[in-house]
Amino acid sequence: MEPFGRGHRIAVGLHAVPIQSPVTDARAAPPSAYSATIYRDPYRSSGSVDLDRLGGFALITETRVVHLQKGDNWLRFEGVADGIEPESAIVTGLNDAIVEKNRDAAGLSPSALVAAAVGKTLVLARTNPKSGRVERVPGTILSDAEGGVIFRSDEGIEALRCSGSPETLTFEGTQGLRAHPTLSVRVRAQRELTSTATLSYLSHDFDWAADYTATLSQDGRSMDLGAWVTLANGNGPDFPKPAPRWSPAG
Repeated sequence: MEPFGRGHRIAVGLHAVPIQSPVTDARAAPPSAYSATIYRDPYRSSGSVDLDRLGGFALITETRVVHLQKGDNWLRFEGVADGIEPESAIVTGLNDAIVEKNRDAAGLSPSALVAAAVGKTLVLARTNPKSGRVERVPGTILSDAEGGVIFRSDEGIEALRCSGSPETLTFEGTQGLRAHPTLSVRVRAQRELTSTATLSYLSHDFDWAADYTATLSQDGRSMDLGAWVTLANGNGPDFPKPAPRWSPAG
């Protein structure tokens, strides 16, 4: 092998690397129309609905207005049922390619706030038992420890809620949490557009049951039949207005 030195040339291959375009965050408007077809628990033979164990499901359809920018968009449908199966979601009316679908699992709750803040710098405000004044201590959450919070500051490592003094954490800048169950759909739009989209999906934690009464006429030749239908929804949020159209099935 000849030594590489003066007078030698080396060929270098150059490849074009595509530049990733930014993804626009878009939020769909609240539903303008809403319907749900509820299927009963297939393993419940008879009897009343058990509100603690709802084994049925529902096919939910929403109509919403959406606005997309040209390029990739994270289109967020806020206020969906929290039992949504993201894989079942179908969005029509956009005429664009859907790249990805996710259910934003991190809902807004005290435990979710702490879990999302692990490893981040926060401010702990607590009352000094001697002076009675509120002190603000910057530090980092090391672990949520299944309900307990391990906090590190310049004063050392401690478990919160053990001092007996009022303590409050500030969560400014903590991202990825949402106040309502949210379905995120990544859409690639060929142009900027405003459109009416239809979202359909399956959700668990529903059930229904019917009770019937029969009143026989005095002559015994006719009968009045009445029914009382119970629809059960085990999902957290109330359904938005306008009132949905319910249809028991199965």
